[in-house]
Amino acid sequence: MKYVRNYLGAVSILPILLAACNAAAPTAAPEQARSQEAPAVTEEAIPVTGGSLQALDLPEPQAGAEMKWYDQSTLVFVPPGDAIMGGLENVPEYTVSLSGYWIYKYNVTNGMYRQCLESGACDSPAQEPPYPAVNRPDLKDFPVIGVTWGQAQAYCQWMDARLPTDAEWEKAARGENGNLYPWGESEPSCDLANIAGCRQGTTRVNEFPAGASPYGVFDMAGNVFEWVGDWYSPDYIPDVDNPRGPESGDQRVVRSSAYNSGADFLPAANRFKLQPDAYRADLGFRCVVHDPQGFAPFCQTNAYVPLPTDSDEVPACEPPVPTIDVTSYCIDRSTGTGGANVRLGDVYAGFGFTVGDCEHDYAVGGLVCSGPENSTVPVTVSTSCDLPGDDLIFPTCDAGYTLAGDACEYTGPPTGTDASCPSGAYYSAEEEACISIASSQSCPEGYAYDAALGCCGANYTEPQEPAESYSFCPVGYVYNYFALADSSYCSQPYPQLDVEFAVQLGDCPDIGRDGGGTCSLTSNDCPQGVDSKNCVCW
Repeated sequence: MKYVRNYLGAVSILPILLAACNAAAPTAAPEQARSQEAPAVTEEAIPVTGGSLQALDLPEPQAGAEMKWYDQSTLVFVPPGDAIMGGLENVPEYTVSLSGYWIYKYNVTNGMYRQCLESGACDSPAQEPPYPAVNRPDLKDFPVIGVTWGQAQAYCQWMDARLPTDAEWEKAARGENGNLYPWGESEPSCDLANIAGCRQGTTRVNEFPAGASPYGVFDMAGNVFEWVGDWYSPDYIPDVDNPRGPESGDQRVVRSSAYNSGADFLPAANRFKLQPDAYRADLGFRCVVHDPQGFAPFCQTNAYVPLPTDSDEVPACEPPVPTIDVTSYCIDRSTGTGGANVRLGDVYAGFGFTVGDCEHDYAVGGLVCSGPENSTVPVTVSTSCDLPGDDLIFPTCDAGYTLAGDACEYTGPPTGTDASCPSGAYYSAEEEACISIASSQSCPEGYAYDAALGCCGANYTEPQEPAESYSFCPVGYVYNYFALADSSYCSQPYPQLDVEFAVQLGDCPDIGRDGGGTCSLTSNDCPQGVDSKNCVCW
């Protein structure tokens, strides 16, 4: 793999069956494949042309070195050398030799995949239940699911990448010593991975740092299974050098394990198989960038606001404990239906409601709940820390970009010793410079090269609804609006506190139910008003 400094800058896969059983799929049978055809793709990454490379005698990246990529992902470097494969029951241990490569630190997320959708380079993943919409802001950092092998490969090719080979995936998961699990030899736990008995579904891709592999790759066990590039064959004898699997087949290799996986599925040497046109709610993917050409820099990116590292600069950030004010009343005496209005108490900080039999009502300033009289309704209130004021907002840009309003505009290749390198470059402490892995005038689909500016500009329009769907932010960042600064930036989310309350619905008194007696309901019982004739609340 050649490494270049930007010339303007500072310049055998063994026939392994399932562990513990010979099942044909990771867990239950996969969902039925979609009738629509997967996009046409090739096994190799799409060639990228343009831009001459100036090879320099530069040090190879350190193992585990990180580099931003153009879809706001993070790449991790896996150095060349031997990889220990296999070693499970009935699977002899063997060794292959691999060239160096860059692998996605995280699974491809909904936020990343949405960019590919909007650019026109990708087809939509499954959208029927239980598959979520990829533009949901609250699921931006969750792994994209419901994708076929062809869709996964098409995404990787959009980013000048490809799916990892079976051997590349296993080396990135186990390290050069061939660990049993990505984190080592210790028993699995809910602190290390999202596995059976821990959560009820997928989690954010950056949620388990303690379970990262020796190279710092996340979720190589748990959360979601992962497509890899190889065809599956029980009789395949691997090459010693850079094995790529059989030339053809009917099924593709699947790696890793998922949120519903038991102990037998968790060792990193496990291999599974699945029809390439299948898709599942527990199956995602990540990409590998091998000997990349890269792209020209993007003309514009989002500014970001990292939290200050000096604790003295940041006020204590503990979400306030929420309180609620509840007014209970009778809705319909004849049916015994009670109600309640729920308002947030004296906590002003950002909040949200998660409700059952309640609806948001702006006139009430909270929720209106209904149900059988005297029953309770669960309501969860979420609070977070106040966002910092103007004096604590310091939006920044990657090297080579200048802040212009809410965005960062490309001004030229990075210079100096700034360690915040742009996409396609990693920081070398030895060189004290951003080292570009390539130099190119090519752009991914959805972008066009601007020769005057020397960068790639988007030629598609970002959707405006929902407003929060614009999520071109790295994993772990959210697109926040800072009212005092009247600007929006990518920032790290502040801690959140969720508190559940049992809201008591009102009682419907007997008086007036049979038409006799005097109605005793008042405005305190019926905030919306009293129907005196029928002695019920409006």
